[in-house]
Amino acid sequence: MACSRVVSSAIVRCPIGMLHISACESGLHGIRLDESIVDENFATLISKQQSDSVFIHTKDTSNNDVLQDTFTWLQKYFSREVPDKKPALCLPNENDCFMIKCWLKALEDVPFGKTVSYGQLAEMAENPKAARAVGQAMRKNKFVLLVPCHRVVRSDGSLGHYNAGKSDTVKRWLIDFEKNE
Repeated sequence: MACSRVVSSAIVRCPIGMLHISACESGLHGIRLDESIVDENFATLISKQQSDSVFIHTKDTSNNDVLQDTFTWLQKYFSREVPDKKPALCLPNENDCFMIKCWLKALEDVPFGKTVSYGQLAEMAENPKAARAVGQAMRKNKFVLLVPCHRVVRSDGSLGHYNAGKSDTVKRWLIDFEKNE
């Protein structure tokens, strides 16, 4: 990670299952899907969710404003409200500037309920021939939902993969959820 501060973590139950969140006081380190959120059990998992609510399962996180901002963002997202404030990101200290540029472009320029192709996101990131590299950047996304890799689809309109192909039904669910405002 780009910092060496103390990292707090939380587990959040939301309509698609459990999310694992980590953050320091400077920014979010990650939002990741629980390993149980895979195609084989997603239909069963989603049928057990009782509402569109977000429930926080964690010890005291009141001292971490970034986690609190993330909880608020998730609650608004799953209430189909367009969150006005996005949590700050603590970006990884990696040499792949294009990957981070793709994440930030998706975060800022691909709105709730809309999709773009890998090629369109490559153009937005000022490298129009890098559609495959965009796919790799989305695959490495450390901030699921917030950096909306689920909104990036193939040029023919088909979905492509989600969570390295393990959670394609989740991608379909998220796109449908957002389009049914």
